[in-house]
Formats: sequence, C-alpha cells, structure tokens
Amino acid sequence: QVSQAKRTILLEAAQAYWTVLGKQAQVDLAQKQLAASEDLLAVVDKRVQSGKDSPVEMNKARIAVADQQIRVALVESQLKRARVRLAAMWGGPDVFVQVQGDLADAPVLPDEAELLDGLQTHPALNRWTDAILKAQAQKDLARKEGYDDWAVTGGIKRLQEEHETTGVIGLAIP
Repeated sequence: QVSQAKRTILLEAAQAYWTVLGKQAQVDLAQKQLAASEDLLAVVDKRVQSGKDSPVEMNKARIAVADQQIRVALVESQLKRARVRLAAMWGGPDVFVQVQGDLADAPVLPDEAELLDGLQTHPALNRWTDAILKAQAQKDLARKEGYDDWAVTGGIKRLQEEHETTGVIGLAIP
C-alpha cells in the first residue's frame, strides 16, 4: 500500500509533467500563429506598396504581429516555470529539452461512483471522521457527567403603582 505522502508526491509530479506537456503545445501553437501573422504582414505590405490597401492596414498587421510576439514570450515564460517545477520534483536542474507525450493520452477523470468510493477510504477523510466521532463522544460524556445548576433567588420588590412592597422568590431550572 502506498502512503499518503508518496501519493501526494506522485500526484504533484504527474501534474507537473502534464503542465509542461500542455505548455509545450501552447508554445508550438503560439509560434505557428506568430508565423501566420508575419506572413500576413508580408502580404499586407505588398498590397500597400501596390496601392491596393491603405497604410492603416499595415499598422493593423504590425499590431497583430506584436501581439503574437508578446503571446509567444508569455507562453515561453510559463513553459520555463513549468519545466523548473518539474525538474524540482526530482531535485535536479532543468536540463531537458522537452518532455515526450501526447495530450490525447492524458488520464481521464474516473466516473462519479468511483470517486465516491475512493472518498470513503481516503485516509484524510477517515482521520476527520474519527476526530468528529471523538468530539461527539466527549460532548456526550460531559453531558452525562454534568449536573443541573439550579438557582433559587429571593428579594424585595417595590410596586410603584400600588405603593406597596412585596417579597419575590425565583426558581431557575436549566
């Protein structure tokens, strides 16, 4: 049986791997989009030079290229962070070029019944269940061992409307 700590570490390593694989795919897509934007810029440049398009279209195409360059830089930065996290999982430096795998092979979530069955045997849930049962038992024991705190009070009270003074006795039962 695998300990909970080992399960947690394996889960974190798997998540780090799939994150790197996903970020690699995002970088590839962003680079393809950048190449398409640059190709579009070249086409627009030729159309502007020939007088078929307004110079405003050239500015729009340049903005699209700049946006894609920013996107590539962003996803490359996210990929670098994900690679460092994955490398940290095995305690080594980030020396790999890329991870191998197919996102289509990513594990799918189990069905609801399987998840609920797993919850019933999860150690953390069992620990909390035990703690709740213990607290309830302690509360029941304290209630059984407790005693009722009766109170009897007495005093004198002045009734203003009748101009009288009377004695008052009180009994408090919790």
